[in-house]
Amino acid sequence: MTLQIFSGLTHPVSIKWELTYKCNMRCLHCGVCGGDPLPHELTATEARHVCTKVGHSKAITVLLAGGEALLRKDFFQIAQELTDYDMVLTFESNGWYLNSETVETLAKTGFKCVKVSLDGVNAQPHDRLRNTPGSWERAVHGIQNLIEHGIEATVGFCPVEFNIAEIGDLIDFCVELGVSRINTGELAPQGRAFINWEQLAPSKEQYNRFFSTLDEKSEEYKGEIALAYTRNIMKNISTQWSSPPAHIHIAPSGKIRLSSVLPFVLGDIRRHTIDELFGWYKNAWRTEKVRAYLQKIQHMEDFLKYPHEIPYLNYEEELACE
Repeated sequence: MTLQIFSGLTHPVSIKWELTYKCNMRCLHCGVCGGDPLPHELTATEARHVCTKVGHSKAITVLLAGGEALLRKDFFQIAQELTDYDMVLTFESNGWYLNSETVETLAKTGFKCVKVSLDGVNAQPHDRLRNTPGSWERAVHGIQNLIEHGIEATVGFCPVEFNIAEIGDLIDFCVELGVSRINTGELAPQGRAFINWEQLAPSKEQYNRFFSTLDEKSEEYKGEIALAYTRNIMKNISTQWSSPPAHIHIAPSGKIRLSSVLPFVLGDIRRHTIDELFGWYKNAWRTEKVRAYLQKIQHMEDFLKYPHEIPYLNYEEELACE
């Protein structure tokens, strides 16, 4: 999408809404340091108001995420309200709570697709990364339950030093399961991944083999499973000032983030409309502050050179938009 076409849009096409930072796991690589919910997260009443704003935004799809979003008590109420606005609902989960009963409710609520984190072809690397024994088995059963109930199941794979070599076998395994898509890419040095970088970061040689395997498997399984990956995600993001995605990212606090990997916040969904926030979002990509930051961060490793600018969970740099 060119900047000219993008400038003509008055509303986002897609919205990512992180409902909570609460999570039953303490994953070694979690970019938001998920665990306990924060006190300033949207209340149930505020979330209902956000549903109304999102529903009237003319966006097509909404991705619900966390933390583990199912741990939010009003998860299904939020989902149902969004479904009532005829929005296409998708959802990201660690898979722990995707038992048959929960998945049946997801199907009845109108979810079309759920992405489950799966970080190995067996429990050893997955449970180690997720810091939770039994999490691999629960994730696999969750994927199977989704497919049995007619919900499209996709997988998110996070490559780290001790699991990256499994990508080929993981793709084979996902094809056998009936997974439709795998999303993967470079590990981002954010949150716990930044703290645990020395033990998690793959080498350049490992990444080279990783992406070569993805290329080979893309050809082998063409038409059977989609493999979504980018070799240098930061280089891609650094060019988005000229063609940013028509997207809004709502954090659990109600703050609107410019990007999941950039430390800029645009405003608060409590106080502003989606149209206002989307207008600021479009303008923000053109500001000197954002463009100067993008010039410094060309690769994931560049985050390590500017530790004071790492977008930690509570690090939000206000732009001159409000």
